[in-house]
Amino acid sequence: MWILFCAVLSRHLLTALTATPVDSNIFGSVRWKLSASPYIIQDNDLVIASDALLHIEPGVKVYVGPGLTIKVKGTLRARGLPDRKIVFTRIPPDFLPLNETMSQTHSTNSLDRTANDIRRRRIRLVEGNELRQGQLQLWMADHWRPVCSRNTE
Repeated sequence: MWILFCAVLSRHLLTALTATPVDSNIFGSVRWKLSASPYIIQDNDLVIASDALLHIEPGVKVYVGPGLTIKVKGTLRARGLPDRKIVFTRIPPDFLPLNETMSQTHSTNSLDRTANDIRRRRIRLVEGNELRQGQLQLWMADHWRPVCSRNTE
């Protein structure tokens, strides 16, 4: 059991140490490589400028923080393969943020700050790891409320 625990812990720590933080803006031509995966969108929305190209290699994982978005004004080229899919998903709950220590991650102030940031955005996607999964919610009257849609495309 101890060996299994150590293996799981080392995998998460290694991922946190090798993860690539993403700046909030993409300009020019940028390539996200599998060797630098996962990419973390943690603090700000990602904006691909109107004259920019973001090329994502097969197999890359992109972790997106709560309430954050990816805005494509330019070109996003992301073509996975059957055995190396490109995955956009939320930051795993046990993932150690790149700019915080273990003690800060578990502090109430850090959690309060994150909750306040999400509420300020007033829109979020929850309970989904893939395209067409999850639930869109709006912050209204001091509560998260689901948005109903009949769109199945």
